[in-house]
Amino acid sequence: MSLNLGINVIETDGRAVPSIEPAPTSVAGFIVRTQRGVLRDQPVMVTSWRQFQEQFGGYVPGAYGAYAVRGFFDNGGSTAWITRVTNEIPAAVAAHVDSAKGPWDLGDSTEVTVSAEQLRTSVKVLFTGTPAVLDGGAGPFDLRSPSEGQDQTLDLTVNGRDLTYRFTAEHFGDLAAVTVEAVAAALNRDLPGIQAWTDARGLHLRTDRRGKTAELASGGTAAATLGLSPVAKAKDNVGDLARVDAAEAVEVFSRALDHTDLSVFADDGRVVIAHPTPGSTHTLQVQDAQQRFGFVSHAGSDGTDGTQVARPSWRAWTLDGQTVLTVRAGYRGAADPGKWGSALRVIIGPAKAGPELLDLEVQRLRPGMPPSDSEAYAAVETWPALSPDPADRRWIERVLNNSSSGSRFITVASTAGVTVPVPPAPVSLDLDQGADDAFATGRTAAAYKNAMDRFATVPIQLLCCPESDDSQVIAAGLAHCATQGDRMFVGHSAAGDDATAARAFAQEQRADKVYGALYFPWIMVADPGSGEPMPIPPDGHVLGVYARTERERGVWKAPAGNAAQIVGALGVAAELSDVDHTDLVTNASLNAIRYLPGLGIVIDSSRTLSTNTLWRYVSVRLLFNFVKSSLRTGLRWTVQEPITEALWRRVEHNTVRPFLMGLWRRGAFGPGTPEQVFDVKCDAENNPPADVQQGRLTVEVYFYPSRPAETVVITVGQQEGGGSATES
Repeated sequence: MSLNLGINVIETDGRAVPSIEPAPTSVAGFIVRTQRGVLRDQPVMVTSWRQFQEQFGGYVPGAYGAYAVRGFFDNGGSTAWITRVTNEIPAAVAAHVDSAKGPWDLGDSTEVTVSAEQLRTSVKVLFTGTPAVLDGGAGPFDLRSPSEGQDQTLDLTVNGRDLTYRFTAEHFGDLAAVTVEAVAAALNRDLPGIQAWTDARGLHLRTDRRGKTAELASGGTAAATLGLSPVAKAKDNVGDLARVDAAEAVEVFSRALDHTDLSVFADDGRVVIAHPTPGSTHTLQVQDAQQRFGFVSHAGSDGTDGTQVARPSWRAWTLDGQTVLTVRAGYRGAADPGKWGSALRVIIGPAKAGPELLDLEVQRLRPGMPPSDSEAYAAVETWPALSPDPADRRWIERVLNNSSSGSRFITVASTAGVTVPVPPAPVSLDLDQGADDAFATGRTAAAYKNAMDRFATVPIQLLCCPESDDSQVIAAGLAHCATQGDRMFVGHSAAGDDATAARAFAQEQRADKVYGALYFPWIMVADPGSGEPMPIPPDGHVLGVYARTERERGVWKAPAGNAAQIVGALGVAAELSDVDHTDLVTNASLNAIRYLPGLGIVIDSSRTLSTNTLWRYVSVRLLFNFVKSSLRTGLRWTVQEPITEALWRRVEHNTVRPFLMGLWRRGAFGPGTPEQVFDVKCDAENNPPADVQQGRLTVEVYFYPSRPAETVVITVGQQEGGGSATES
């Protein structure tokens, strides 16, 4: 560092260390069945009931996801992660094929043939990928400087990366007559990502990448001298033929199989093509001559369980017997399966902005109205001035299928090689053929359990599955939370259970140390259609109370008692006496939701399913999860720091103790002075030389958590009155 004469001021971090930021405590995960929703491997974050409706729809008969999420936000929740569960593969009843796990290298091109007994002819699906190519002149080229001291340069943009080559006499000698072969050799030697070659026509440049994401543009003074075309972009159906993933492959197969009823979807990185009809007589074959996808065929069987795969509604716009555009129910460029899409109508017509453009409007059928009614459909989206030209930034597919700003109701796909026309008059397309899914008996539990894995990397602290009271699902939820170590599972008893049945159900889930709690009974809410009371699981409402309690009082306050009123609850499905309540809580660790005069519907207890008294209370479990998560993030700065006594002191006295002192002041710990209720140890005793040698830093934190006043004893008795004497 150079210093100037006089005063120099230098900024350093000094001895300060980052303080510990409190970790979130009330972000909830929901495993639900919904009216709609793109099927994803990762849950989707929503921060309001309105956002949930936009992506997942409204209330669905027989499903409780929408009720739970609404209850969460109404009771104080602010952030939720949603994963939709559907039946994606017919349960061993329909013929299907699945590929090996992608991504795949498809060589120069790959052709796959799909055959099924209901198809008149086989469908050939072609995966193409070519490089972007610029053509130039044949030379020789005069590459002398246009002015003194200025060499001619060739500027290339290769797949978004800018490259520059400077032509100098040092490399070419006489710049007045540089051969085309010399130019090609120089560019191949010095510029990555491209290949240059020559033939009788002259110079050619191409990208190493093959696929629709390959782009090549030229500029600079030498571009004109070499006769290079300005821009080239590959026109293919995959981004990079050397690395095609499952989502991209599904898109190509879906386009080619638009006119069929075959289902195409991705499952764990594989492509699955399934016959729509169950039974051993329905066949499906896929021929991949070069075996690049590694397809394996599975014959159909004559099952009778009535399972069904969810399919998106769709409609093809045909002109002179040829499909020019296929419209599907979707969200931001992805298909959105379910019958909900059959309420959509799409109007495509000439644009007001000009005769070469399109205007598109999405309409939705009003609830309860027949489609024949002139007022039945209401506009929900309007997309003006769309272009049928793929090179235009307002191209209809580019705009409507944009993943961040596209349509919330449809996706569109033009037919390869066919230009979308501008119709002389508006064209109306009513979407149909959508289907909701149906599970085989006994298969829902497996689907809910598998969905829990989607939350492994999602930052939640609470998890629930309001759709299921299956003991396997609850056990899987508790196991997931214990494995993650930073979250709690909240479940419920079965519908219609009385106190005796609920008690037995909860006792099955108890163990020494459990990361979860159960609640009884179901609550009554207003049916959205009739307004009449209907029973639903309390999970979502309970998690909302958790969030409200944490925000108002702190995570160490038990989410129960007078303040734990459930907003939106009209009643409870079963009344409990004080004796029944005590029995459920003390003998089954089952938390009760009760009607209390003057208070309404409240959560009246807050125990986990743990039999170990150290982990008996929900607030203790939440507090420990909070402290662990805060320390994990707050001590991240210590990684790769030298292990010294100074580091030990900074960790204990500058970072951890101030954090715990703040919690003590706010009432997070039990009665006593700071020295009595918490301790931090980070010194030579718990960091012996052997551990230091291995680069291991150990910090021990112990604290005495506050516990709720669960049983209050008030003693009332009589005492004798005392005589008194006064002096007159």
